[in-house]
Amino acid sequence: MKLVLGKTPEQLVLMLEQSLCRQQEKWKPIVFPQNHQESVEITPAKRNETMRWLAQLNKKYYFAPETLALASSVLNRFLTTVKCRPRYLRLIGVASFYLAAKTTEEDEVLPATLDLVHASECGCSVAEVLRMERVILDKLRWDLNASTALEFVHILYALLLSQQPRLLDHLAGMTSTRQLSILTDKLMHCIVNEYRLAAFPPAAVATALLSIELEQFAAEWLPATLWLQTLSQCNQQDFLTCRDLLTRSLASLPSHRSYAYSHQCGSVQRATKRRISQLEDSDDEDDDIYDGIKHLYSEESEVPAMVCAN
Repeated sequence: MKLVLGKTPEQLVLMLEQSLCRQQEKWKPIVFPQNHQESVEITPAKRNETMRWLAQLNKKYYFAPETLALASSVLNRFLTTVKCRPRYLRLIGVASFYLAAKTTEEDEVLPATLDLVHASECGCSVAEVLRMERVILDKLRWDLNASTALEFVHILYALLLSQQPRLLDHLAGMTSTRQLSILTDKLMHCIVNEYRLAAFPPAAVATALLSIELEQFAAEWLPATLWLQTLSQCNQQDFLTCRDLLTRSLASLPSHRSYAYSHQCGSVQRATKRRISQLEDSDDEDDDIYDGIKHLYSEESEVPAMVCAN
């Protein structure tokens, strides 16, 4: 997916349109119950535990981040289709992971099913994994090609650089490839550890992550955020909630705020509240989102309560 950096703006726009169409066709929100019996419902803790396990498995096989992102998408889509008991979650997880690997990885690096069963310590047999693969494929109508937040991050980031080719000039030692790798790592950390992101469209998650990143080093991060939000077609409430969830999740990453600025340009002087206050005087049509982002920095800002799925 890093090849998007070599695409023309026209090609990127077409890729974005195709990803948004797939999102509209296949994405459904998934909200994990928080107060139900663990023996009956798949709880947030169980979901996060499974995703961390799959992340370790992805690392063990040196698979691409796209594999883990697709595995998460397959798992989420299946859980929105079938009501599952927690005791089957590891089986569903390893089958989702294997299907994702078969889709994104080269054949020569794929482990045999028996090797995967042993390496993953999933507690399942080869026959059970193969059976679950078939069940997942049947429920998803043999179509695993769903849009992921990682896909949107890469496309939107490439579009941003096509519009602002000098965006990274004042960052010491930073290249577009390196920053895209940083963004990928941050997104995967959040997808693995923040179950509530599954309730929001992948495009909204990607836009919110890019907005957070831009705020760290770009003086005009708010106008850029508005432009990205228009491209991704995400509504304001989804964007703001995702931004808050991502900010909280990224707070546990020591490397989250690690940009070094060149002496030539100096650091970007930002006081977020002051900048937003200045923008409040603007008479354009974007005041609503400025107000929304402003609330994210107020002491009264809270993540809206998630409604449990029936």
